[in-house]
Amino acid sequence: MTFRRPLPVLALLACAALAAGCGGGPSAADGTAKAKQLRVAVATTYWTVRPALPATLDTPDGRGAFTKCAADEPGGKGAVRYGIEDYLQPWDGSVTMAQLLAEVEGALGPQGWTFTPVDIPEASMPDPQREPLHGWVAHQGAVTLRLTLHDRSGGEPGAGYLDVLSGCRTFGKAQPQLLASYRNGSSRDSYRPTAASPRPVPTGFPTTPGQSQ
Repeated sequence: MTFRRPLPVLALLACAALAAGCGGGPSAADGTAKAKQLRVAVATTYWTVRPALPATLDTPDGRGAFTKCAADEPGGKGAVRYGIEDYLQPWDGSVTMAQLLAEVEGALGPQGWTFTPVDIPEASMPDPQREPLHGWVAHQGAVTLRLTLHDRSGGEPGAGYLDVLSGCRTFGKAQPQLLASYRNGSSRDSYRPTAASPRPVPTGFPTTPGQSQ
């Protein structure tokens, strides 16, 4: 069973649109190399964290992208982050949000991840009365894990997103093209395991909107 519920609030939580240009700094080649290094670092964390979660969850299916940071977060003005999101869908329809949170915390605690609750503005929720969202974050170094969960509703289990996020960085002359490659969420890097590649990490970037690596 694979059930992926639209959750537009994630885009609001992850980043805000900026008008600042990003043309200075490192050359396009150097900026691209740094972007690839950052993606590998985030992917390494994803493939450490995600397989540690219970097998009672749906198959890993991460989606990665570079997006603009919000101007009001540390180092965010004119900067970019890389993030991988994965929908955590329990196979058991009776699982509550509290049970899912406890499973995630129990699985990742031994890796040193400690989650603390964060507020999600009610205005950012698709349906705050029927299905309010709840958030938690955990930090290690420059990488952040973010949980955005909803409780059991309409016969569906408690579920939600796990995001693995880098800090905000700049990539010089490579940055405009880097953002254009993932414009408006139309392109994503794929982190879905296969028999030939159980923990894939993309090597190239999308070249046209809608293309996934």
